[in-house]
Amino acid sequence: MNRASLLARSIVAILLLIGFYVLALGIAAGLLWTVYAQVVIAERVFVKLALICVVLAGVILWSVLPRLDRFEPPGPQLTEHAHPQLFALIRDVADKTGQAMPREVYLVADVNAFVAQRGGIMGLFSRRVMGLGLPLLALLSVSELRAVLAHEFGHFHGGDTMLGPWIYKTRSAMARTIIALAERGSSIVRKPFEWYGNFFLGITHSISRAQELSADALAARVAGGRHLVSGLKATHAPHRGGRSRHPAGRYRQGRNRTRKAAHLRIEVTSRVRGAQL
Repeated sequence: MNRASLLARSIVAILLLIGFYVLALGIAAGLLWTVYAQVVIAERVFVKLALICVVLAGVILWSVLPRLDRFEPPGPQLTEHAHPQLFALIRDVADKTGQAMPREVYLVADVNAFVAQRGGIMGLFSRRVMGLGLPLLALLSVSELRAVLAHEFGHFHGGDTMLGPWIYKTRSAMARTIIALAERGSSIVRKPFEWYGNFFLGITHSISRAQELSADALAARVAGGRHLVSGLKATHAPHRGGRSRHPAGRYRQGRNRTRKAAHLRIEVTSRVRGAQL
């Protein structure tokens, strides 16, 4: 997927994000207006109906209220003083992708690497963090690790980490709203959120897949397609039933990628490498 198409899909995701809050506020306002209409227009209050409307409106408003992102370190923080070679590699990849260094780098227990904007509210006032799996560091060669790092910086390069918190927080708000309404037995009010939520998840899932492939393409240009392909194969080998080159391959992968997605990424990246040769 080219950048223009990805940008268009991202704009659609932002519009859908805004649409969710418009939907939530509109339904909450409609419920409260029902109470207002009973008191002011009809001058007759149905206590049970009014109470239900007020409670449901309160549930919706509380559920969609943005939460503060309380970041809990996923593992011990790595420092440049203690690991100069690793940070030199990270800095080199950051320079080649035109990105700033993450403010914090953590060691995690998964066969995984990630970047994110953490802290703040809805991505605002957040900071860049990176996580590197100890099993991953043992599993990959330096060239393959460079390719994996380039892929992660590709998410910074593409703006994925800026859009990500908004999408994630909106998904969480949708889930809170649907669960809270279900707990109160309100199927009629819940249905619009379920329909909208399913549509939003479908669109944002396709964007996430496209972002992964775009990051792969950048990593292939920066670190070489051959190293990226071998790194992907090595990383996903334990989850395809193959034998890992290191016992740490038995660790679960932190990203919840399906085997089909892994195969697709390897196939697409192989094509990128072929195009470069």
